[in-house]
Amino acid sequence: MADFVEDSLADRLIDFSKQPMTIQMQDNVTTELTAFGEELLSINDPGQQRIAVYTVDDLSGNTKATRKANMFVTIFKVEMVPTGDFIVAQCQVGLGVLDITVT
Repeated sequence: MADFVEDSLADRLIDFSKQPMTIQMQDNVTTELTAFGEELLSINDPGQQRIAVYTVDDLSGNTKATRKANMFVTIFKVEMVPTGDFIVAQCQVGLGVLDITVT
């Protein structure tokens, strides 16, 4: 899934490369990442949900050094939906397994 996310982001952001990084362009990058996160979250189609939550941070990765290097940094974090590798059903069967009080 990590490869899918990284490759998808690269495809989505290639058009922004080498462009003047105006405030509008920065907003466009952030909007594109947010749209991708929403697609993976799939709120309107829960059967297609691929992630539990995501964040887009376009502030903390940008420093004087990154700006000087002509970089605009966005940090995209994705929490995966866990797989059901092991499904456990704990059972207690028998007499006296429940404490029932009748009043």
